[in-house]
Amino acid sequence: MSSGPWKLRLELDRRAVNAGEPLTGCVVLDLERPAVVRQLVVEAAGREVLGAAPHYGPAVYRRVLPRPWGRARTGSKRLDYQVGLPLAGPATALPAGRHHFPFRLVLPREALPTYGGLGVVVEHEVVARLDLDGERATAWQPLHLWQAERAAPPPTPAEASSEAPASGLERMTERLRAPLVLRLGVDTGAVDLRGALHGWFELHNPRQSPVRHLVLELLATETTRHLAATDINHYVAARRLLPLRREPQVRESWRWELPVNVAPSLRSPRFRLEWTLVGQVTLPWALGVTARLPLELWDSAPGVAKSSDAEKDDAAGREPSAGA
Repeated sequence: MSSGPWKLRLELDRRAVNAGEPLTGCVVLDLERPAVVRQLVVEAAGREVLGAAPHYGPAVYRRVLPRPWGRARTGSKRLDYQVGLPLAGPATALPAGRHHFPFRLVLPREALPTYGGLGVVVEHEVVARLDLDGERATAWQPLHLWQAERAAPPPTPAEASSEAPASGLERMTERLRAPLVLRLGVDTGAVDLRGALHGWFELHNPRQSPVRHLVLELLATETTRHLAATDINHYVAARRLLPLRREPQVRESWRWELPVNVAPSLRSPRFRLEWTLVGQVTLPWALGVTARLPLELWDSAPGVAKSSDAEKDDAAGREPSAGA
């Protein structure tokens, strides 16, 4: 930012880093004449914004997306962290010319990563604040934060069976339900986003009903709390069809590469992001069966994804489906 005889600029060595890693860069100040710096501070901060309108499809995490709208965003905001470093002041006399102020900030390891969903957004930024002879200005850069690297949890196999009727209405409609029993399992309930999801299914179909596909869905559930209200939003981040054979009993294994931009499971005082693997078998003339299996998603080695690819996806309108 410039104002009269000076110009302030903020440069980052890396636009995307992991939580817990050092963030390095430089604040550049150009002076046309000597001046006194009362204060020059650089700060990194992360915020949760509830009720924010997402600018991209839900499940924003790995890809580094542009933020052309700047710092402004409406919604209920909560500061997740803020770390700062004084670079000059309170009465630093500087001659005319270009001045460089390198900095190194260590971000909290427990900081929430960048995320954009249906009801909550987590954004990060770096700001340089200058007080020069009584005139104040700021320079701003967006920051993309991935989850801190962590050790792999021990494998914990998990499985679930199709749900039995619970409510009175479901028991009344039980006669419309096909005589199917679905069992769904995964090799481990803690899934690394860098790897693949390995699992199996078993379908009991004693009457050999005309089943065609097992539909697997990766369902996200956002639970947000603000004031006296609790909002719950769901969206399907990925979907896959597995063909079924028309036999009394079918058991098969499957492997699923998760989409590149799926976010890890997140928890904070005001919101939770939880994942569920949903398996469904439907029929055209009867109620099908559903099995639900909770998953814990984590990121073992966050990496860089090209923003140009993300911009192409956004321009083409390729977004996960959403529902309340």
